[in-house]
Amino acid sequence: MGFDWAHTISSISKLFLRAARNADDGGSGDSGSKDSRFESICSEFNHNKLMKKYQGYAQNEKFKVGLNGKTVYIFDNDENELARFQDAPYMYRGKFIPNTNTLVVKSTAGWLLFYDLDSLALIKKIRFSNIGSQTKNFAITQDGKYLYNIESPNYSTRTQLTKYDLRTLKPVITSFHNSETIFLEYVEISNEAIFLFGFMRNDKGIKDYGFIGQYKEIGEKCILRDGKRIADVVYEKISQYKGCEDFGFTQKSLEYRGLEKIEDLEPCTLSEVYQDIIESNKARGYTNNEKIREESSFYNWLEDALKKISGDVEAIHFNLYEDGDSKWSVELVGTSTFDENNSDWACNEVYTTRDNPYVLTKKSDWKVIENLFTTFLLNYLERGKYAYILKECRGIGIGFVDGDLSILYKKDKRKVAEEAIESVLSKYKDREGFLSMLDEYGRDIFTHIISNEAEETALKTLYIADDVNKEDRYGYSYLTFACVGHKVKVIEELLRMGADPNHKSHPLLKALGRKNKDNPAILKLFIRYGVDLKAEVNGITVEETIRSFGDEELNQILDKNRPPRG
Repeated sequence: MGFDWAHTISSISKLFLRAARNADDGGSGDSGSKDSRFESICSEFNHNKLMKKYQGYAQNEKFKVGLNGKTVYIFDNDENELARFQDAPYMYRGKFIPNTNTLVVKSTAGWLLFYDLDSLALIKKIRFSNIGSQTKNFAITQDGKYLYNIESPNYSTRTQLTKYDLRTLKPVITSFHNSETIFLEYVEISNEAIFLFGFMRNDKGIKDYGFIGQYKEIGEKCILRDGKRIADVVYEKISQYKGCEDFGFTQKSLEYRGLEKIEDLEPCTLSEVYQDIIESNKARGYTNNEKIREESSFYNWLEDALKKISGDVEAIHFNLYEDGDSKWSVELVGTSTFDENNSDWACNEVYTTRDNPYVLTKKSDWKVIENLFTTFLLNYLERGKYAYILKECRGIGIGFVDGDLSILYKKDKRKVAEEAIESVLSKYKDREGFLSMLDEYGRDIFTHIISNEAEETALKTLYIADDVNKEDRYGYSYLTFACVGHKVKVIEELLRMGADPNHKSHPLLKALGRKNKDNPAILKLFIRYGVDLKAEVNGITVEETIRSFGDEELNQILDKNRPPRG
C-alpha cells in the first residue's frame, strides 16, 4: 500500500472544522449534502422508538429491524411486530440489500444470515469463521451484487476482506489474510469505489498509525492502494462515527462511545475524508517526481522481461530483496503452478530474470519498498503496454523472499475452470459419448476429475460445480470420491465449499479405512469442519470404527479432540 504523507493530518483536521462550521450554518457549504443526510438521521432517531430500544437497527421503505444479540425483530413501518428470528447468537448488525427486502445480518460468532422479509424466512446461513469477536463491519454494493465483509480468520489475530457474490451467496475472493501489518476496521462503498479504514501495525505487532485507503479491483482481487495516514485524533473521531453508523445510530451505540445525544457526533464518510486529502494535495501542487522516474524505469525493465517470457508460465511472482546500503532488487519469476492457498507455488520456477534484476537505490524500510512496487504493478495491470501478458497468467504475486507472499491478481475463476474442463474433455474423441457414460452412473465431469485427474485440475474446476453435495446413483458424493483417492487438497476445498462431512456414504471412513500417510491430515480436516464422531455406522460409532483401525496417530488426534468430562 503506497502511503501519501503530505498534508494528510492538516487537511483532515480542516475537514472536521469545516463540517462543524457548516452544521452551525444549517448545512450550507461544501459538505451540505453530508450534513443534510445526518440531519435526516437525527430526525429519525428523535422519534424512532426502536433506535432507542435495540442495540442494532436497520430499515428500508417497507420494514424496520431491531437487533438485540439473540433475537432479530422484524416490524412494519408502523412498528408493528411481524416476526422474530433466533438463528445465531450475538446478532447486532443488519443491512438491507439495496432495492430489495432481503436483510443481511452479521453475528459476531462468525455467521452471515440472509432473510427474505417478504416471506419472513431465513434464506441461508453462512459460517465464515469458527472464532468469535467478529466485530468489524460489512458493506453491500449499490447494485446489490456483492457484499464485502471484514473477518478475523480462523486461529488468527489478523483481519481479511472477503467478497461474496449475492447471487450465489458464495465467497469470491479473500484479501489480506496473509498480512501482518494491515488491520481493517470499516469498509465503505461509495459510487462503486471501495474505501477501507483501519490501522497499520509496526514490526512488533503493535498499532502504529491509522489510515484510510482506496481499493481497486484487479480481476477478482481487492487491493489497497494510495493509503492516507491520519492523526490519532482524526482516527478516533472517524471510529466514533462509523461505530455508531455500523449499528444503525442506536441509543446503545451512542452510549457505548460515551455520547449523550446523536447530535454530539461529527458526521463523516471515508470517501469524503479521502477526497479532501486528494484535493488539498492538488491545491498545494504536491507531486512526486522521484516516484514518477522510479515507476518509468521499473516499467522499462518489466516490459523487457515480459517480451522474453515462455509459454509454459502459469503464474508470475515478483521476488523482492534487500541488498544492503539502501539498495533493493526485484526479480520476475515465472512458475508452472499457482495455488492461492499455498505459497510454495512461487518456487516452481520455469523462467526467471535472476541474472538481470531491477535494482533501486532508495533510503527506506522494507514495508515502504513493498508498497511502492505493489503500486507500480497495479498501475501497470491497468494501463501497461504488455498488461495482457500478465493477465493471461492464473495469478500474480509479490513479496520479499524471507516474508509473506501477497496475491495482486487472479484470473477469473470461472474462466480458469472452463479452460481446465475443456483440457480434460479434449482427451476424448467422443466427448458426448464420454459424458453420456458418466451420466448413466449419475456422475458428471467433476466426479471424473476428482477421481482421475490431478488435484490441481480438480481445484481449478470445482468453483463452477452447481451442487457440492451431488450424489451418483450409488449415493457417493464428490467428497466421498476425494476421500477414496486421499486427495487432501480437494477434500479441504470441498469441505470449505460446504460439502457434508456427515454424508450418508461416510466419506471419512472411506479414507481412513485404507492406510495412507495423509489419513491424519484428513481426520483433522473432518474434525475442523464438524464431523459427528458419535454418529453410528453399522451399530458402532464413527470414533469407535476409527479406533478399530489400530492407528496410533489417529487415536492421538481423537484423544486431543475428546470433550472434557463433567
